[in-house]
Amino acid sequence: MRFEPIEKKSTPWIGLWWDARKTSMSSPVLNLADLRKFKGTVRIWIMKNRFKTEDTANRPDYVFRITDAKSDNPYDVEVKDLEDHEEEESERLYTESEVRTIIAGVVRDAQSGYSAGDLLISDYV
Repeated sequence: MRFEPIEKKSTPWIGLWWDARKTSMSSPVLNLADLRKFKGTVRIWIMKNRFKTEDTANRPDYVFRITDAKSDNPYDVEVKDLEDHEEEESERLYTESEVRTIIAGVVRDAQSGYSAGDLLISDYV
C-alpha cells in the first residue's frame, strides 16, 4: 500500500461582494504566489456570509476558501487570454427594438412567477 502525503492547506475565508450593475460577484485581488503553496489539486468552497446583516453593509455577501483536495477525476481548468474574454463581457448600447424585447420578456416572465433574480438581460437579447 502506498501512502501519499496530504498537505492539509487552506486559505482563510475570503469575501465575495455582489455587484448589482454587473450581476456578478467579485473577490479581492489574489496573489498567485500565495497559492503556489498548494500542490496538486484544490477545491473551492463558497458559502453565504453568516455575519452579513442589514447593519453591516461593508461585509461581503458570500465567502470562499481554497483547500487541498484529492480526486481521481479533477476538472481541467481552461485559461483564456483576457482579450478573448473582454469581448464577451464588454458593455454596449442596446437598440430601442432590443430594449422593447427585453421589457416585454421580463414582464411576461415576471407575470409567470419568476423572481427578479431570475430575470437577466442576457436571457432576452
